[in-house]
Amino acid sequence: MRAPLLPLFVLLALFATLAWAEETQEENLIAKMRLFTQEASQRAQEHLATLQESEVAQKAREWLDSSITWSKEYFTELRERFSSLWETKA
Repeated sequence: MRAPLLPLFVLLALFATLAWAEETQEENLIAKMRLFTQEASQRAQEHLATLQESEVAQKAREWLDSSITWSKEYFTELRERFSSLWETKA
């Protein structure tokens, strides 16, 4: 009876060791992926900050601001002209 138990315990120990080894590899892989995503996120933020500070981005922002201001002024003038037309007809 004792002879079959010894190989069983050896097999159980082997399976436990293999399961533990796979678990640690999986944990290492998860840790590596977290580190990779953190580094990628940090680099993306750094590049975005560099782009926002660049001269081209500042010029584009100024152009967009001036275009929006011009558009607001244009549509305000149009609204005033149409409102004066409606007032004279009424």
